Amino acid sequence: MAFAVQTLGRVLALTLALGLAGPGLAEDLPDLAGIYDLEGQTVVGETSARFIVTGKLVVKQEGNSLDTFVEANVKRSEGETGPAAFSLVAHGQAIVNGDKLAGITEVQTIMGKVPGVDVAAPYMPKEAGPTFKATSSGDIVEDGEIHFSMKSDTDVFGPGANRVTTLKAVRVARKPTELKTKEK
Repeated sequence: MAFAVQTLGRVLALTLALGLAGPGLAEDLPDLAGIYDLEGQTVVGETSARFIVTGKLVVKQEGNSLDTFVEANVKRSEGETGPAAFSLVAHGQAIVNGDKLAGITEVQTIMGKVPGVDVAAPYMPKEAGPTFKATSSGDIVEDGEIHFSMKSDTDVFGPGANRVTTLKAVRVARKPTELKTKEK
């Protein structure tokens, strides 16, 4: 479970990294707002453990500041470390500086209560895992694509192997989802 939470945290940190940036000129800033398909993997140190990460990233942008939200599913593809599958949600903030971004993300893992059953299965009983923060950094590769990596800044789940999550986000919509207020 600790691995699942750290993996989720890294995904969230990457999401946040898309949002924190230092001051810059508006005309020099790339437009990153939108909805992204997210895919990547987490590698656990020197072990054979690998986890595939897929999900959605929503980016809201104001100047060089990003506010990010992630919902992702994580499945073990190799090794025996950590749960076979789990979900995560994350919220982050990041700063854009040229074609780079950096930020912080808060991650919440979601675990299934029934061993061996995918946490995404309908009506699957779930429980929340620990919340943790992660740092992220990335590169804006081209319009509509961001590559980034995440690292947890806490040992909330105990000491563990070096975990690195690398992700690729490809924009699928330019308008981020926003709540609309009802007119009275």
